[in-house]
Amino acid sequence: MNIRIVALILLIAILLVPSAFAQSTPGKSMGKTTSGTTRGLQSPLQPVLNFTNSSDFEIGYGPSYVSPISNEVPIYTLGDNMYIVSNYNVTVGVTLYDGGTVLKSASLMPGNALTLYQFDEKSMASALLSLDVSGPSPFSENITYINPASDSISSIGSSYSLESGSLDMSFNFSAANKYDIQACLTSVPPSFPSTSEIPIPVPPSIGGGTIGILPQQSDTVLIDPSRATGNYYFWFELVGNYSYTISNSNGGLATRQIVVAESDTTLIQGGAVSNQSIILNLQTSLRGGRYSLRAFFSGSSGSIQGVSTGVLVPTPLSTSSGNWFWLGSCTLSSVTTVPFATSFNLGATPPSGWPSYLYIMYQDGIGGVDEYASVPLGLSLSEVTFDFPAATTPTGSIVGPSPVPSYVGISLANSSGTPIKGFSSSGGSAFLICGCSSSSYPIKVPLSLSFGGSTFENITANIPSSYSSQTYYLNFSNFYVYVTSAGKGVQNAKVEIENNNLNNASASLATDKQGYVGFYVPPGSYSVFVTDLGNSSSGTAQLSVGYNPTYDVTFPPPPAPSNPTTYLGALAVVTFLGLVGNLWFWVVRRRTKV
Repeated sequence: MNIRIVALILLIAILLVPSAFAQSTPGKSMGKTTSGTTRGLQSPLQPVLNFTNSSDFEIGYGPSYVSPISNEVPIYTLGDNMYIVSNYNVTVGVTLYDGGTVLKSASLMPGNALTLYQFDEKSMASALLSLDVSGPSPFSENITYINPASDSISSIGSSYSLESGSLDMSFNFSAANKYDIQACLTSVPPSFPSTSEIPIPVPPSIGGGTIGILPQQSDTVLIDPSRATGNYYFWFELVGNYSYTISNSNGGLATRQIVVAESDTTLIQGGAVSNQSIILNLQTSLRGGRYSLRAFFSGSSGSIQGVSTGVLVPTPLSTSSGNWFWLGSCTLSSVTTVPFATSFNLGATPPSGWPSYLYIMYQDGIGGVDEYASVPLGLSLSEVTFDFPAATTPTGSIVGPSPVPSYVGISLANSSGTPIKGFSSSGGSAFLICGCSSSSYPIKVPLSLSFGGSTFENITANIPSSYSSQTYYLNFSNFYVYVTSAGKGVQNAKVEIENNNLNNASASLATDKQGYVGFYVPPGSYSVFVTDLGNSSSGTAQLSVGYNPTYDVTFPPPPAPSNPTTYLGALAVVTFLGLVGNLWFWVVRRRTKV
């Protein structure tokens, strides 16, 4: 009887203990690679994981970028995907809540992974969401979502002025909870025209020239090697800043750079047919903001060289063409204080390159998400340039047409009754800010030209539109003065001319190394004064429009320098007489006394 009881107990124990040889149907490998390791379904041979250990539940932006939810939680924004991975060997329920509203719910099988949610609703405000994982021991994790529309810079105040051909600007906005702020002045509208490409310089040791990159769709780009030289392999990647909430850190943030997209490698043959299409492999969805574009070149030697530039990617679901904006094409500056001031040299750039938009790029201090705001400057800028026609110099060369010289002043003749709100002149050009709309053009602007401070002509300039430039050619006199001495040109002689018809208004210049100096002045009667090293000359000249005969001035040759040999001879005679005198005194005279 006792033996039967013991046998029964042993049988029951054997049935309750899992057999080491028990088998179940193996699952298929997921094929997701993270840091070089492929994840697959867990074998039932492994011990059952403790469901309450949230480190076995991973979350991220995509298959390449997931980490245990117990370590860190991604901060999401518009366009991002919430990607989750379960390492449990039980099915769990996953629900994403916005307050009491269910955004998405799914069942996650053992060892499975899926894209739970795509943040593509522009109307969804920034919020603290909740991710609930249900099962034997449920847990919940807060998820931060930042909507660029909710946390953007909504208002930018501005003021403008002109000074010596420079557009001076001041901007003011709320910089609370924003850092790494950059300002970009550009003529490119926020639609990011699809015709503008990103030029990548080819390292000289590889080849030369530039390769153009032009995005087409989310996963395709065009490569233009027609302006490049050399043969090599080429690829590039986009690197962006992504932020995470550190678990158990009372809201601490960490920001790291991740490779968001990488192109296929293509063989570049310099000067080949343009627009080679290559695939752009996305590791996660592209969000709006700044990225580093890192391009790589591999030549015949096998060495790899790289260059880097910055691009701005439009916010998903925006009205942009989908193209990227090259940050190297704009006037970029860091903003450390608000309001901030900057300037732009209008005279150094044609009107087509004048700024008409301001981009403010920054990282949101609440969630570390890169964002940007764009505003039109709302300026009506224009330029009026005064040139003198091409002229012949005394040596036979042709100069011009060129801007009028600095001694010719340009001013606004009468500001009353005109919509001009800003004016300055520099380098023979007048720059204007008009307080008018596009429908107000064309407009007429009265301008005065002066020589030596005295007005000699009034002109009414016709301005056809904003961001335009008009050129007027003046009927000036082309007048050269030639100063010589001993048959050679005198350099740096001072030449001053006075206009006898304009209250003796004057201009003064110095001769060049050949002895010439040229003036471009209003026609009329002039007095000419020339001085150099104590020599002076004066005369008059009647100047007409166009080329005038050269005014010659000849100074006497400078005094010939004394011959050094004369002084040496006299010194030798004095020395000889001194020696003779000493010999007579010490030898002859002393012998006589003895």
